Amino acid sequence: MHDIDALSLREMADLQRRGRLASRDLAEHYLARIAERNPRLNAIIEQTPPERLLAEAGAADAALRRGRLLGPLHGVPLSL
Repeated sequence: MHDIDALSLREMADLQRRGRLASRDLAEHYLARIAERNPRLNAIIEQTPPERLLAEAGAADAALRRGRLLGPLHGVPLSL
């Protein structure tokens, strides 16, 4: 298992491309972190609905399994 919070974006992307970390795992991890910390921090103003985010992460995983990479951050969750 990986300490997701210690990984850089590049490390996350590399682990995903090598099939050692799933986009869905990242999405679930960060959804839990947001739920835990955002009530106190109020840093996330608008969020993709969790069901949609998990579906998109699953689609990213499926694309990678088919050998389809859609850019250097394919499947890596980001917040702006």
